[in-house]
Amino acid sequence: MKDLSVCRHISSYWNWRAVSFDSTSCRHEPWVDIYSRVLSLPAGSKVLDAGTGTGFLALGLAGQGFKVTGIDISSRMLDIASKKAARMGLEVKFMQAGADDPPFAPGTMDAIVTRNLIWTLKDPWTTLRNWSILLRPGGRLVISDGMWRPVTLLQRVSSFMLEGIQKITGKGASHPEKFKQMYKKVDPDLPFGAGLYASQASELLVDCGFSSIVSHEHEFDENPYTANGKCFPGYGRFFILSATCG
Repeated sequence: MKDLSVCRHISSYWNWRAVSFDSTSCRHEPWVDIYSRVLSLPAGSKVLDAGTGTGFLALGLAGQGFKVTGIDISSRMLDIASKKAARMGLEVKFMQAGADDPPFAPGTMDAIVTRNLIWTLKDPWTTLRNWSILLRPGGRLVISDGMWRPVTLLQRVSSFMLEGIQKITGKGASHPEKFKQMYKKVDPDLPFGAGLYASQASELLVDCGFSSIVSHEHEFDENPYTANGKCFPGYGRFFILSATCG
């Protein structure tokens, strides 16, 4: 499958998910708080939010005084993000572009942030090396990701049972089945198609020239992915890693 075909499949799914994304993805405020503290940069610093989606992280960081640009391949996600920015009175530049090779000059970003994007990349090694070029020397990178689909036999059995309960109770989300159908088409092209662990992400960062890698997921007071902050609805712990360029 060619890169453009992979991109079309992925953007098609996220265009479909755009309308329901904000209400079904996670609680936003804890993420903004953690990311702004981890960045530890002065107001006015230039931040690129790669795979910005509906822009909650970009808008949250803009509200903290950062000069933020958000890119995504989903036009519908970006439309929602732009409308939210106008409604909130925040200045964020949203533009449609691939995260694998953002169209910016070398050394123009003080930081790059992303959530749940690495696992969707066909060539994360090239992508992260391209990001390192965009960052100024000593620039910051903050990424978050996790293991999003069952890999082991136990995880698959648990997933099957959970889906059965959701069908019986009618309390399951509407998107998992379409998610599985769509990503089944591109799985062979994605090295981390099921997700990745923090150890794998750390190795990836080192391979791409980043240093001073620190984990931050433990800094949440409670789980940001659930309404009650308790149980994580996934197959492995999510992670947040910060790193320095060079």
